[in-house]
Amino acid sequence: MTWLYLMKHKSEVLNCFKDFCACIRNQFNAHVHIIRTDNGSEYVNNEFRSYLSTEGILHQTSCPDTPAQNGVAERKNRHLLEAARSLMYTMNVPKFFWSEAVMTATHLINRIPSRVLGMKTPCEMIFGKNELIVPPKVFGCTCFVRDHRPSVGKLDPQAVKCIFIGYSSGQKGYKCWSPSKHRTFVSMDVTFRESIPFYGEKTDLSGLFLDLDSSDTCEVGDEENGPLVTVDAEESRRNKVITGLIPYPVVVSEPTNVERERTSHTERNLQVYTRRRRNPSIQPPPVSAEDGTQVEQPQLVQQEQLPIDDNEVDNPSAPSGEDINSSIDLPIAKRKGMRSTAGKPPERYGFEDGIEDKNDIANYVSYESLSSTCKAFVASLQSVAIPRD
Repeated sequence: MTWLYLMKHKSEVLNCFKDFCACIRNQFNAHVHIIRTDNGSEYVNNEFRSYLSTEGILHQTSCPDTPAQNGVAERKNRHLLEAARSLMYTMNVPKFFWSEAVMTATHLINRIPSRVLGMKTPCEMIFGKNELIVPPKVFGCTCFVRDHRPSVGKLDPQAVKCIFIGYSSGQKGYKCWSPSKHRTFVSMDVTFRESIPFYGEKTDLSGLFLDLDSSDTCEVGDEENGPLVTVDAEESRRNKVITGLIPYPVVVSEPTNVERERTSHTERNLQVYTRRRRNPSIQPPPVSAEDGTQVEQPQLVQQEQLPIDDNEVDNPSAPSGEDINSSIDLPIAKRKGMRSTAGKPPERYGFEDGIEDKNDIANYVSYESLSSTCKAFVASLQSVAIPRD
């Protein structure tokens, strides 16, 4: 459990310590036996030493320049400052609210479960139960306090815009500061806007507070351009992001000679395979004689002669019309016959003469698509002898 006293001067340490000892004696029926401090002048003086002697309290001090001997107080001081700094930095609270931020951090730390205490809170360990006097709110957010002063008329504003600065220790209410009125309100009749900081914009943590409060909606639109659209008024004020396009010059370079050579070679060697179609035989209808008997006439067969490609081999048996229709959906590899020149380089590559090894890579690789520089490099590789074991 953490008790915190705010002081303007170090000379107030003795009075605060007396109040703390009286609180422990009356609330918990206990006594302070030992106090450990540093060697500050607010602790090491005749008046403080006299009070400790009267109450029978032992005073232990740490060695000079050895803060580790008073590690409990040092770690607690660090914990409070880190929590207070986080509360102030999140909502851009000015530094002159540091005292309220430290008090709020103490209030929250006493009511947060701790792993050292077996996931129990310090208040639960001392009082036997953990209860929040009022629901917690975001420190530094914008709030509106109901103005209950008798001087407020019916047409006057019924609320005062304030900043939430913590919780009251003596009253069941929220502490809110009004910069316009220069006064602090303690009230339960407060409307919070936890996602809207009182000073400026939120810092880096805006995504955590989007769903904390339900803001009013408004309708915006133009009758000439289109229908009205319902948007979130609070969201529109928060999202002040300007989007656009930054023009960037794109340099289009012309293709080089090597690229033109490769493109022309690709277009020249591009082949499209199509199924060869043959015209069906044309048979004239039979002619009937005068006596009713049919006279057979010689069948005239007309067939269109198609150019034969080197890559295709004619099938000796001409497919019928039914075969053609049934094989339309088959892949071209199954519709075409086996190439008679499979595995043999065509004559245009120039490797058909003087081949000693059938598995030579030269049977399958062409140099036509290579540039002049690459051809010279490949030619130099052929002159190098490969050692054999």
